[in-house]
Formats: sequence, structure tokens, C-alpha cells
Amino acid sequence: MAMLTDATSGQLDNSYAGVSDLSLVTATKDAPGDLKLSDYPIGLDGTSVRTGCTYDFTQTGTVTQNTP
Repeated sequence: MAMLTDATSGQLDNSYAGVSDLSLVTATKDAPGDLKLSDYPIGLDGTSVRTGCTYDFTQTGTVTQNTP
């Protein structure tokens, strides 16, 4: 939610399906550069998600975990 608050539009740049790398989930902010979801969860980097799982994100921030 912090990422959506920081985003210029209050939403993610796209809807994402099958994500295992959180650095690919982005939102636009005032320059320079875009926000990356991997910068927000404490203790996780871009690829530190539950082993074998992928995640779907809607533009409004709803997350669905896909189990293997």
C-alpha cells in the first residue's frame, strides 16, 4: 500500500500475472525513475518470494499467490 500511496496515479503501471521477481512490479512517480515493489517489503529483495510461487497483481494492488 505504501507503494501505491507514493505512486503518481495511486496504482501500479500494469496488471501483472505470474510474477516471481518483485522488481518487475512498478508504479510511476514524479521523476526520476519508477517505484519498484522490491524496494518496499522488509527482508525481501526482488527474487526472495516463497519458493515455487508466483503472484498476480492488479493495478489497484490486489495480490493473488499462485501455489505450485
